[in-house]
Amino acid sequence: MFYASDCTERDAPASCKADLANTNAFFDSMRLTDIWANGRDWSTESNYEVKNGYVPLQDFIYGLDLSSFFSYEGSLTTPPCAEGIRWTVLKKAMPIRKDLMALIKSKY
Repeated sequence: MFYASDCTERDAPASCKADLANTNAFFDSMRLTDIWANGRDWSTESNYEVKNGYVPLQDFIYGLDLSSFFSYEGSLTTPPCAEGIRWTVLKKAMPIRKDLMALIKSKY
């Protein structure tokens, strides 16, 4: 999970700037503003391709704190809502730029 921050808040954790750099690299590589440009939205069926790009998923995952998490049995949230799914949510949320959080929220 994520929270909007620029890591200048007085109560920001010591790792905030490094964590924010990690999320910036990950999300910026996907060029989300380009994906949603020109009227595209979640229902757009045409493919989108990151041109000349690389999404650093491995770098992003290695930057996460995997030592503390919540885990529970549940189901998928979309049909067929299959059960037997183990959900795992990291305890430590990652910072994300406020403009990026607003962009993502505007599409949900």
